[in-house]
Amino acid sequence: MKSEYEAVCQRILADDRDLVGVSYRKLDCGCMQFCGISLQGETLGCRHHVSGQPPTRNLEPLVCLKCRKDEAFAVERTVVKGIVWATTPPEPEVQAQIHLKVLGPGDSVQL
Repeated sequence: MKSEYEAVCQRILADDRDLVGVSYRKLDCGCMQFCGISLQGETLGCRHHVSGQPPTRNLEPLVCLKCRKDEAFAVERTVVKGIVWATTPPEPEVQAQIHLKVLGPGDSVQL
């Protein structure tokens, strides 16, 4: 995973000590979406969005038009998904349950 995305995950984990991980999705437009995950596999907090569009001349990130039209997580436009676990991750069995609940069946492709 790119270091700037790793930094977003670490910031989310640092903001809430009850989180066991952060789910991420890379979309077909290049944007990334992140959300904290509880031990029960519930997504907590707000969705964090990192634009995949290049910054403007003023170094302000552009808002992606595809993402602006989305109502929620753009699951149908996901090209890569996964979970970044906290420094003290849950047991492997619990990780598998959370993975299934958050990302659905099938193998996820890591960044």
